[in-house]
Amino acid sequence: NTITSIKEYFPNLFVGVILYDLIPLISKEKYLGYEPLYNWYFEKIKFLNRADLLFSISESSKSEAVNYLQIESNKIINISSAVDQSIFHEVPYDAELLTKLGISKPFIMHTSAFEERKNFEGLIAAFALLDVELRKQFQLVLVCKLTQNQKDQLFLLGDKCGLSADDLILTGFVDDDSLVKLYS
Repeated sequence: NTITSIKEYFPNLFVGVILYDLIPLISKEKYLGYEPLYNWYFEKIKFLNRADLLFSISESSKSEAVNYLQIESNKIINISSAVDQSIFHEVPYDAELLTKLGISKPFIMHTSAFEERKNFEGLIAAFALLDVELRKQFQLVLVCKLTQNQKDQLFLLGDKCGLSADDLILTGFVDDDSLVKLYS
């Protein structure tokens, strides 16, 4: 869902574009190994370079544009991508939700898509390295949509790292209302 006509039809029109990241460009071998996809992506990059202004969602994406596309930093504004405060705000404690998800004590929570670059394995291994007395006070809660195979792999890793079934909680997908409650 990207527009690829930047400056193509209206060259004098001032155009600003939101830049999320350049992960496929940075890791071409992983994300762009298929030639038609590679060509498609670099067509998008060509058009991105035509923009008069980039709105980056983070300092990291701004740095990527400067370092990988040689775009001048004064042409990039970090707009951040903070959460919608009308949705994400403090809400009352929901013991029923925690019980439903298997959360029984204070927890360390990670939310993201399940992708290699998110390093779920490293997080599980790092949690397992905590002093046992400290670790017993918390649960590691990973909030993300997972296939059964992915769940099995993560539980197997947790087991290999010495975590009990109560130490590692995989919630699967949760809706925004539940996510707000978990953050609260």
